[in-house]
Amino acid sequence: MPPLFFISGAASLLLETVWTRQMVLVFGSTTFAVSTVLTAFMAGLAGGAWLAGRKLVGPLGARRAIGVYALLELGIGLYALLLPLLWPLLPGLHRALWGVESHAYHAFAVLRFLLAFGLLALPTVAMGATLPVLARALDALEHDRVGRLVGTLYAINTGGAVVGVFLAGFVLLPALGMATTNLVACFADVALAGLAALLWWRASDDGTPTSSGAPAAVSEGGGAPRPRLAARLALYSMVLSGALSMAYEVAWSRALSLVIGSSTYAFSLILLCFLLGLAGGAAVYARRQAHKPDQLGNLATIHLMAALTALVGSALIDRLPVVLLVVLKTVELSPTSAFALEFGLAALVILLPAFFMGMVFPAVVQLWSETRMGAGRTAGEVYAVNTAGSIIGSFAAGFVLIPWLGLQRTLTSLVLAGCLLAAAFGVATGRRSLRVLRVAVSFAFALGAVFWVGRWDLQLLSAGVFRFSRYEEVVASLGAKPRHPLDDAVHRRVEAARGRIPIEAAVDTSGEPSIGFKLLHHVEGVTTTVGIGRTVDRSLSAKGCWLRHVLLVNGKPDASLSVLYPRLGDGCAAYLEKERLACCPAQAPGLRYSPSGDAETQLLSGLMPLLLGDGDAKEGLVIGWGSGVTAGAARAGGLERVVVVELEREVVRAARAFEPYNGLPQRDPGVRLITEDGRNYLARTTRRFDVIASEPSNPWMAGCGNLFTREFFAQVRAHLRPQGVFLQWLQAYEIAPANVWSILATMASVFSSVHVFSPAGAPTDLLLVARAAPTRLSWPQIEARFARVRVRSTLEPLGIYGPADLLVRLRAAPAGVREVSKGAPLNTDDNARIEFAAPRDLIEYRRHHPRTILEGLERTLTLRREVDGLPTDAGEALCLAELRVGRLSQAARWVRDTNSPCAKLAALMREPRSEKLNLKRWLRLAGASPKEKARLAVEGSLTQQLAALAAKATGDVDRWADAALAFLLARSAAPTRDRFAALALATDAARGAPPALRAALLELQVRLLNRSRAHLAAVSVAREWLALRLSTGKTTTTRGSATSRPTPASEARRAAARPKF
Repeated sequence: MPPLFFISGAASLLLETVWTRQMVLVFGSTTFAVSTVLTAFMAGLAGGAWLAGRKLVGPLGARRAIGVYALLELGIGLYALLLPLLWPLLPGLHRALWGVESHAYHAFAVLRFLLAFGLLALPTVAMGATLPVLARALDALEHDRVGRLVGTLYAINTGGAVVGVFLAGFVLLPALGMATTNLVACFADVALAGLAALLWWRASDDGTPTSSGAPAAVSEGGGAPRPRLAARLALYSMVLSGALSMAYEVAWSRALSLVIGSSTYAFSLILLCFLLGLAGGAAVYARRQAHKPDQLGNLATIHLMAALTALVGSALIDRLPVVLLVVLKTVELSPTSAFALEFGLAALVILLPAFFMGMVFPAVVQLWSETRMGAGRTAGEVYAVNTAGSIIGSFAAGFVLIPWLGLQRTLTSLVLAGCLLAAAFGVATGRRSLRVLRVAVSFAFALGAVFWVGRWDLQLLSAGVFRFSRYEEVVASLGAKPRHPLDDAVHRRVEAARGRIPIEAAVDTSGEPSIGFKLLHHVEGVTTTVGIGRTVDRSLSAKGCWLRHVLLVNGKPDASLSVLYPRLGDGCAAYLEKERLACCPAQAPGLRYSPSGDAETQLLSGLMPLLLGDGDAKEGLVIGWGSGVTAGAARAGGLERVVVVELEREVVRAARAFEPYNGLPQRDPGVRLITEDGRNYLARTTRRFDVIASEPSNPWMAGCGNLFTREFFAQVRAHLRPQGVFLQWLQAYEIAPANVWSILATMASVFSSVHVFSPAGAPTDLLLVARAAPTRLSWPQIEARFARVRVRSTLEPLGIYGPADLLVRLRAAPAGVREVSKGAPLNTDDNARIEFAAPRDLIEYRRHHPRTILEGLERTLTLRREVDGLPTDAGEALCLAELRVGRLSQAARWVRDTNSPCAKLAALMREPRSEKLNLKRWLRLAGASPKEKARLAVEGSLTQQLAALAAKATGDVDRWADAALAFLLARSAAPTRDRFAALALATDAARGAPPALRAALLELQVRLLNRSRAHLAAVSVAREWLALRLSTGKTTTTRGSATSRPTPASEARRAAARPKF
C-alpha cells in the first residue's frame, strides 16, 4: 500500500497543477484570484480529511478501508477525466457572476470562491480522505505506533508530490500540454484504484484491531476518552504551524524570485525544494522519534530549529546574487546546470527549515493518538487542522504581512512566531530547569531575529542576476586584473574639453561613464516586488548629467527613461545623495529626454496604432501600466478615453518617477485605471475598443505567457471594433527565432494582417501591429495623422518627422510574417509553448542573436508592395530616415542622384577608412602644418602615443593635441570608455577649428556617434559637415570624394541595388 500512496501523491500534484492553471486562465492571475483557487483546493482537502476521520473510518475494517481507498482513487480519476468537459462553461459563469455582483467586489469574490469550490469539491474531498482511510487500513500493522505509521504515509505521499512537481513543471506540461497531463494523472489514479481493488480482493475480512482489543466503534467512534491537555495543545498548534509553513513558502517564493527569476521553472524549483524538505523531515522523524516519549519536548526543539534555520536562511538571501555570480564563473551554462544552480540557491534558504517543519506532523499525530481514537481519525483530524492553518497562512502572507511589513520583516515575524511556539511547548513539558532553558533559548533566538540580522541590501537583491546575459561581462571579469583607467594627463585633457562643451551639445551615447546607481524606491506589493532605480552618468558636457530611471518588477527592468539634468554645484554624484533622491524628475523636469532605451518603444506603443489605423479612433485599452508613457501617448494621439489594466497597483505609484514625460496619465480624467489581470478583464467586459495595446513583461515570466496565446489573441479580436488595431510588444533578445516565429504564427492565425516594426532606439524590441481585415499601409493616411500637433511634438524628439521615419522601422509585412512563420507551431493555452520555452532561451542567450530574427524578417520585405500612395520624392525622405535609424548601407539605395544631399550624407556616414590610417597620415588630411605634424606625431604603441601627446599638449586649449588624442582614442581597443573620451575631445576641438581640421573632426564625430548608436545626432553632425564642405567648395571626405564622377560599373551596381518605386 505505501508505494501506491507515493503514486497517489504524484498524481494529485499533477491534477492540482493542471486544474490551478486552467482556473487561473478563467479567473485571472491576480493574487486574489489565484488564492481563491488554492483556497478552494485546500478547503476540499481539509474537509475530506476531517469528514473521513470523523465519519468514515470508524466502522471500517482493514479490508473495507482498502476498498474505500480504491473507490476514492477511482472517483478522483473519473472526475478528472470528465472535468475538461466543464471548463468551457466556466467563462460564461464567471462573466455572469461579475455582471450580477460587479458593484460589490467582495460579494463577487465570495461567489467566485463558491464556484471554484463547487467545481473542485468532489475530487479534493476525495484526495483529503485518502490519508485517514489508508491509515485506517494499515492500523493493524502498527496500531501502537500511530505517529510512525501516519508520519511515514505523510512522508511517502509528500515524496510523491515532489515527483509530481518535477514531472508537471519540467516534463509533462512542457512536452504534452495540460490536457494530456490531465489524462496521465487520470490514468494513474484509475490504475491505483485497480491495484487497490486487487489488494482488497486478496485481503481477508477482519475486524478493527486495537492495542487493547476493543471494538472499532470504541476506538474510532465518538466514545473515545477525553483528550489530555498536552494532546489538545499539540492539535491546536497545528493551525499556527500550518500557517507558518505556508506563510514561509509564500515569502520565500517572493524573495527568491528576485534571485532566480519569476519563470514557471523557478516557482517549480522553490516548491520542489519545500516539499522535499517536508518529506525528508517527516520520514526521518517518523522512523526514529515518533514512537518515543516526550513528544512535547521534541516539538519545542523542532519549532526552535525551524525558526533558527529560517533565520539563517533569511540572513543569506541578499548574499545569494553574489553566490550566483561566483558559481557562474565555474560552470558551463545550460538549462540543466542553471536549474541545478537555482535549486541549490533555493535549498540554502528553504531545505533545512522545511525539513524541521516536516517533523511537526508525525510528532503531533503521535500526541493526538494518545487519546486512543485510532490511526484513521487521528490522521484525518490532524491533517485537516494543518491544512486549515495553511489556508490562513497563505492568505495572511500574501494579503497582509508582505504588503504591510515587506518581505524581510515578514520573515522576521514568522521566526518570532516560531520562537514563541517553541517557548509554549517548552513551558508545557519537562523539568523546571529544562523548561527555563528552552524558554530562554527561544527568546534568545527571537532577539537574534530582531537585532542580529541586518537589513537586506535591496540594491543587490534587485540587480536581476537571473538574466545571465546582463552579467556576462561581470562574470568574465571575476578574478581578472582590472583595466587601468586613462592616463592622468589624458584624463585631464578630456575633462578640460568637457568643461568647454555647452550643455545643449550633450548627446546620449549610452556609453557615458557612470557615477553610480541608487535604488530610490522598493516596495512589496500584493502580487510582485516593485522598485525604481536611478543611474547617474556623466554627459559629454561637464555642465550636465544623465539620470536614467528604470522600473524594476521582481528585479527585471520593465521600463526606462533617460533625462538630461543640469549639473549640481557639488557634481553629478549629488543626484545619488539621500536628500536629493526625491528631487526629480517629478518635481523638477530635466532639460530633455533621450530617444535611446525604452522611450521610443513606449511612445510608439501608444501612437503607432493611431498612426496606422483607419477611421477616427476614440477609445483604447492598454494592458500594463509600466512607466505610464504608453497611456499618455495614446491620449496625446487623440483618444478620448483610455482604459489601462494593471495587475499591481504599486507599479502605478512607482511610475510617478517618469513624470512629466509620461504625459501625467494618473491625473488625466480621460484615463481610467483598473487593477486587474488584462486577460480576465477582457473575459468579463462587453466593451469594444478602437485600439488595444498589450505591453506585458517578457514571456518567460510566469503568467505573462498567457498574453501570447491564440486564445488571448482571439479575445482581443472579439473586443476590437471593425477597423480596430491591436499592438503587441515582443522581445527579439534572449529568445530563439523559432519561438518568435511561433508567436507570429499564432497571431497570424487570428488576425489577417500583421505588420512587424522595430524601434530605432531599441532595435531588439518588436511591435506587432495586427488587424482583423487584410490591410495595406497608406503614406497619405499616415501623413494626415502626423498633422496633429500633439503627435508631431511627441515624436519629433525621437527623430520621427513623417511617414518615411515610421516606414523605415517596418521589418515585415503580412506576407513576410506568413512566410517566416510557415509551419511554426501555435502557442495555445493548452501547450503553453512560449511560457516553458522562453525561460530556456533566457539561459541559452548565447545561441540566439536578435540580428538573426531581424534579418529573417527583413529578407521578406519589399516596401513598394506594402505601401500605397508613395510620393515622387519619397526616395530622399526614406534615405534620410534610414540614416536617422542607423541603416547606413540601405540609405543610398533610395536615391538615384549621387549628388543629392542624402547621398552625400550616406557616403560620409558609412564607416570611414581613416580608422586604418596612422597618426601622421590623419594629421595631413586634417590640414596640419609640417611644424604641427613634427610636434604631435609620435611613434610606438597606442598607449605610448596617448601619453606622449598628452605630455606635449600646452596651454588650456591645444586644439591639435586634442584632435590627435581624439583620433588615437577612437582607434582604442576599449570601445565604450575611450569612445566617450574621443567624442568629448573631438566635439570641443571642432568648435572654432580651421575648416580642414573641423571637417576631419566632424567626420570623426559621425563615426563615433554611429558606433554609439546615436544615429540621430550623427545625422545632425553630418549635415554640419556637408554645409561646411559646400561653403568651402570641397566635398571630399578622408576616404575620397563623395561627389566624384561614377564609373559605368559603379553606376550599374548602384542601379541594381536601388529600390524601384
